[in-house]
Amino acid sequence: MPLIEKLKHLRIPYEDIQAATKNFTTLIGSGGYGPVYKGQLSLAGGELITVAAKRLQNNNLSGQGLKEFLTEIQMLSRYKHPNIVSLVGFCEEGNEKFLVYEYAENGSLNNYLKPTKSRCPLTWRQRINICVDAARGLAHLHHHVATNQRVIHRDIKSANILLCHNMKAMIADFGLSKIGRANETITYIITNASGTFGYCDPAYINSGILTKESDIYSFGVVLFEVLCGRLCFKNVNGEEEPLAELAKRYYIEGKLDLIIDHELKNYMNSDSMKEFSEIAFHCLADIRSERPPMSLVLQRLEKSLKFLEIEEGPELLFHEIGGLRIDSDVMKAIYDMPDSLLFNITRDKIYSHLTNGIIVDKGKVWISIDDNGKTQEMISAIKFVPLDGDGCRTRSESESRFHTVVEVSLPIYYMKVKISTQFLSSHVAYAAYLVCKPNSLDAMEQCAQNKISYKLNDICKSYTSYRSMTVDSGWWMYELFETINLERTAEFVVTLQILDNIFCSSSHLLIEGIKFLPIQKFEDDVGKSEVDKLSTSNIKWDMRLPSDYEQFIYYSKKRLGDVIFPTKAEAYSILSTGVLIQVNDEVNIWFWITKLNGKKCFVLPPTLLSYDKKPLRKIKSIPSEKSRHGNILRVSSSKVIGMCFKVPNGLLSRNTRYGCYLIYMTPQGIDSKTLVEMKLNYDSALAGQHSANLMSLSKPQIPVIGADGECRSTRPINNLKNVQLPRKRKDGWMELTVMNIQEDEWFGHLSSREKSRWNSCFLPCITHNDSRNKADNVMDDSFTLDPRYFSNITLHMCSSDMITLIPELIVQGIEFRPL
Repeated sequence: MPLIEKLKHLRIPYEDIQAATKNFTTLIGSGGYGPVYKGQLSLAGGELITVAAKRLQNNNLSGQGLKEFLTEIQMLSRYKHPNIVSLVGFCEEGNEKFLVYEYAENGSLNNYLKPTKSRCPLTWRQRINICVDAARGLAHLHHHVATNQRVIHRDIKSANILLCHNMKAMIADFGLSKIGRANETITYIITNASGTFGYCDPAYINSGILTKESDIYSFGVVLFEVLCGRLCFKNVNGEEEPLAELAKRYYIEGKLDLIIDHELKNYMNSDSMKEFSEIAFHCLADIRSERPPMSLVLQRLEKSLKFLEIEEGPELLFHEIGGLRIDSDVMKAIYDMPDSLLFNITRDKIYSHLTNGIIVDKGKVWISIDDNGKTQEMISAIKFVPLDGDGCRTRSESESRFHTVVEVSLPIYYMKVKISTQFLSSHVAYAAYLVCKPNSLDAMEQCAQNKISYKLNDICKSYTSYRSMTVDSGWWMYELFETINLERTAEFVVTLQILDNIFCSSSHLLIEGIKFLPIQKFEDDVGKSEVDKLSTSNIKWDMRLPSDYEQFIYYSKKRLGDVIFPTKAEAYSILSTGVLIQVNDEVNIWFWITKLNGKKCFVLPPTLLSYDKKPLRKIKSIPSEKSRHGNILRVSSSKVIGMCFKVPNGLLSRNTRYGCYLIYMTPQGIDSKTLVEMKLNYDSALAGQHSANLMSLSKPQIPVIGADGECRSTRPINNLKNVQLPRKRKDGWMELTVMNIQEDEWFGHLSSREKSRWNSCFLPCITHNDSRNKADNVMDDSFTLDPRYFSNITLHMCSSDMITLIPELIVQGIEFRPL
């Protein structure tokens, strides 16, 4: 056969099909042509794909059956389109003839038009989308296959519209198709009428003349099947009445609501249904010339879909169970799993099962719903981790919901995995987490750093993830990426690098799987201004101002003209805005009070600096308008950094708990992955005491994957387990909490969490009479510009591993403000 010879690259050996279908034991359907089997076929490049193999029966090896076999090969090898089923290949060996197609996971449309308790009904949006897809495929055949050709399918029906995993529709079964000329006003072919009764064009049956309008009639029948939720025949008084004539009559009489699917009653008077039913009616016109071309049918169906989006929005995609609105596409996918617990239970028990979580897909996928009806999906590591029996193997684990996990050997382990989701809610943002833990309790207690590096979708850029949380059963969770999910299914490629020093003394790591959780909205309130809507009348200013407020006015660099001591209202306005206090020629302090209760706040600039444990030395600051006190300090990259701050006494409000923050920024373009430890020493009788925490100088960035699968941006992580993160302020600076302290009114000292003490006295009271000339007989601990009476705070910073360099920093100082 000349055609077969030309397409020998599509040949598939019989033994390959036999192996793919497990010796033809995977029957999924049959028809007049022959049985259809599902199989896993390995292509020449090594890719494993799921296929449907249609076998030509022996009684069809000649005549019409053989003709249809050749026609299918000719059509599908020549005409490619996303909404036309793809031909993977064919087999012709002796009496064995097979057509091998891409597998449509959700079967054919006609299966969704039969009443069944085990299948969720299609939503109105899904129905329109399916019809739009099918119309695109048919419009391609009629108008776009070639310059001078058009294809007439001749057997359009719901059984020949296949649905992929994401419910994308494809036109199939081209055995009866005909090719005609496209450069004539009317293309017709005189042939014996063929097709399926109920769908076949009456004009074609009566005349034997086939035109593209015959396909349009058949498609109109499918549209009414979708609208009415039933196949094209209905038993009326013991006789089968074709749906086409019934639908036309009810449409003309304005009684369409009597026959449409009861699931769609809420849409009866909607513009989307009016548009849909009107174009379906015109497709069934008795006179062929009055039937619209497929291009117009497609246009009207797309308009119907647009009406629906305007009228209702995406919330109509949801299915109500237990008071929650759950993505109906996800519910259908769960119902269709062979081992789903929902398959044979009553509807009122579905909610309980889903909130507690169920295991499907042969024990490899866990699904649950959250309080908002959004699905959570966890994929077992067994499903995606390559098992080699040596460095990577399975192990029983009672603490896992899957009861079996993957154990990988350290010190260094690399793995590249492909993750495929099946049950994510549509149009929902998700975060993906690696769920794992060391294989021993001792290792879990010792580990502090806990970070992994990884790449996404074969992109060169690498990312670092820190432990985000620990669940009750002791599993650690590392956020890998976020994605805006438009469909329930998606694929991601992740390359993980796991290092032994991260997991301390553990020689093995247990991986439970990857978990997808809906993202909760997070609002960072750092830098928000205080809202104080008090009227200026009836304010008790003594409650809004510190008792020594006049001293800060006096020592500030504010120039108030002849008004040395303003009114309390004016002082409140000045101090709540902030003032610059000049301590000496080298040091300025920015001071302000809170608007709500007049608590003192201030920023101290560093005065001494050291690198790599060397002695502190004097430094020269750089003038900068970005700094509130007018100067910044550039700190070079080093393993250990020390900074000293001179602190005049009396800058803290009594009986108030304070937070101490390092205010800094990194040069543009630097994204530090270094974790540091900070030690804060006080110049006091217990000068060795300090606070030490593991901290990150920059927020780790999590990649955000768009709907097209590409990583378009990143988002900072806002919370990590055992690692303190900085927060970005509205003024552009970063702040990192060094420690919290308490000013005790009765003992006159600062108490840290380690119970160390730092003498803290208050500014002496300066009255109107002595404000210009400071009293000579002040006590040694009173406010003074003499450096001998200052206290010192020394901040030491070192990289946690003492190997990695701390990046270059631009430091404004340390800030104290009430918690």
